[in-house]
Formats: sequence, C-alpha cells, structure tokens
Amino acid sequence: LDDRALTGEPLPEVLQVLCPPDSRMAKAGIRQHLAFFNWSNEPRRISVSRAKAGLANSATLVDFWTDDVREIHDDFVTVDLPPHSATLYSEHA
Repeated sequence: LDDRALTGEPLPEVLQVLCPPDSRMAKAGIRQHLAFFNWSNEPRRISVSRAKAGLANSATLVDFWTDDVREIHDDFVTVDLPPHSATLYSEHA
C-alpha cells in the first residue's frame, strides 16, 4: 500500500498481505493483514485510506499481538507508533 518501497525508499510505512480465498488464513476468517511501521527516531502517526486498503465501510481489525479489536468506520485507518516500532492487524471477514 505504500508506494515509497517502489520509488527508491526501501522502508515502507504500510504493507498489505491479502489472503487468497482458498488459503488457511481465509478459511480461518482472515481477509488480509495490514502492517504499520515507524522507522524514525520520533513518534509518528501513520494512516492509510480505507479505500486504498480495500476495507469495507465497516471493518473489524484485530491486533495480531494483543487481540485488541478495532472497528473502522472512518475513511482512514490511523495508528500512533513510538519510534522504531510496528503493529500488525488482521482484517476479519
């Protein structure tokens, strides 16, 4: 989802992995994974539009590490990350 990885800046802020319909993950109810990265020395707010991520009007994201659930109803998914950190979400169908 982050074009910077294709334009000479090899450290993307947002990556997406779609789960094919016949995959183990899809059969477990997971449509995709979204990862957000902060490579900088400062806290960062990172966003991706719901449309660009292919999220439905009302999407449910689950934090991979904590199982915290986020309901997404806005036009953007936004995360606040401390320096040198990342977070990973799964979109459940």
